Amino acid sequence: MKFPIVLSAISLAGYASAFYGQMAASTYNIYEGKPFQFITLTDYNTGSVYQGELWGGFNGCVDNHCSIK
Repeated sequence: MKFPIVLSAISLAGYASAFYGQMAASTYNIYEGKPFQFITLTDYNTGSVYQGELWGGFNGCVDNHCSIK
């Protein structure tokens, strides 16, 4: 039982250490009365930039699951 847990922890650490970059969040924006933030991830290894909208912003994720579109 302990082996799968250890294996999962090792694989998770591998994914976490593979990302070298930055995450940034914009100020809150309002669209049709609903707040959202733009979230930007920049991967320094590949130069790739990813952006999504986080509806409700980070404060909207405290008690429930957040969905980035």
